[in-house]
Amino acid sequence: MGALKDVNRDDLLNRFASHTFTETVVGDHTLVEFKNGSSVVIASSRKEVVDDAYKSIREALVGTPSEVMYKITSTQRDSITSPKEATLIFQSTGGNVECYNGTEWEIIGGTEWQVRGSKTVQTTDDTATVIDSFTLDDEETYMVQINVVGTKSDGSERCGVIKQAVLYRDGGGVATLQGNVSITLEEYSDSNWDVDITVSSNDVQASVTGLAATTINWKCSMQFIEQ
Repeated sequence: MGALKDVNRDDLLNRFASHTFTETVVGDHTLVEFKNGSSVVIASSRKEVVDDAYKSIREALVGTPSEVMYKITSTQRDSITSPKEATLIFQSTGGNVECYNGTEWEIIGGTEWQVRGSKTVQTTDDTATVIDSFTLDDEETYMVQINVVGTKSDGSERCGVIKQAVLYRDGGGVATLQGNVSITLEEYSDSNWDVDITVSSNDVQASVTGLAATTINWKCSMQFIEQ
C-alpha cells in the first residue's frame, strides 16, 4: 500500500514543526506514523486511512479539505464570520494572496496597497476606452491610483501618467468620486491623448483616449487601499 503523498506530508510538517513522520516497511505494507513526541497522531498501513486523517486535520486548520487556494472576492472574504488563522486565499478583487493572521486579512508581501494585475488595450480612434475596472464594496472608501504607459505602434509618440482619486459607496449608492482626480505625473508627447479615473454604476474605471486613425498600445497597473 502507498504511504501519505509527499505534498500532504510536507503540509502537515510545515504546520506542525514539532511533529515527525516515520515510515516502516512491514511485509508488503508501509506503516506510516505521524507523531508529536511520543504521542501518535496517525498510525496506519492503509493509505486511505492516512489520507482521511490528513483531511480531518487540514479541515480543522483551514475550514475544508481543499488542495487548492480559495479564489474569492473581497466581499466574499469579508462575509466569512470566523476564518481560521493561517487561512490562505486568492482575493480576486485586488488580485492578491492574503493570509488571515488571527485578527485580520494580511496581504502576502506586507504592502497596504492591493495591486491588480497589469491590463493592456489597443486603441485606434479617439473614443475613451476602459482598460481596467473593479466594483467597489458598499460602505467602503477607496484611495485608487492608476499608472499608465501608452506608446504609438511605430514608437514615435508616447505618454506616462500617474493619477489618484478617492472614491466611495454609501448606503447602497453608486460609486462616487470624492472631489477631483489628482495628478502626480502626466507627460504626453501628443496632447490629444488622455488618461482618466472615472466611475460607472458601482465600478471605478481606468480609461484611456487615443487619436483617430492612430494605433496606440496601452498598459495600466491599478492599485488601491480600502477602509
